[in-house]
Amino acid sequence: MASGWAADGAVQDQIDSTVDDAVQRARQALGHGESEHYCQECGEEIPLARRQALQGVRYCLNCQSALDKKTRRRQFIQPPRQQRQPTTLIPAGQGLLTGFFCAATSPALRQKVRFSYQY
Repeated sequence: MASGWAADGAVQDQIDSTVDDAVQRARQALGHGESEHYCQECGEEIPLARRQALQGVRYCLNCQSALDKKTRRRQFIQPPRQQRQPTTLIPAGQGLLTGFFCAATSPALRQKVRFSYQY
């Protein structure tokens, strides 16, 4: 189902991409294997308590905090997705597309706007 100017399935593609990104980040956050003794970023020794508490730790607390902040800022930026070519079902000049468009993401600001497009 197309909504507004979005291609068929574009909303679902965005949802799928967001979920896939979240799963990938969660998998990367899990520790694997033996913990490093020295931080891979700054070279400082990682305290024994941290190495024992988190399996597979690679960074000291300061470097991990900085990395987490950088990751949080970047998670809102999605890579561009491949655009689908529009499918024409009616010859040009013989169709009229009508519907409702909602641009706001906040429930308090949502308003339905009716639109018509002659093609």
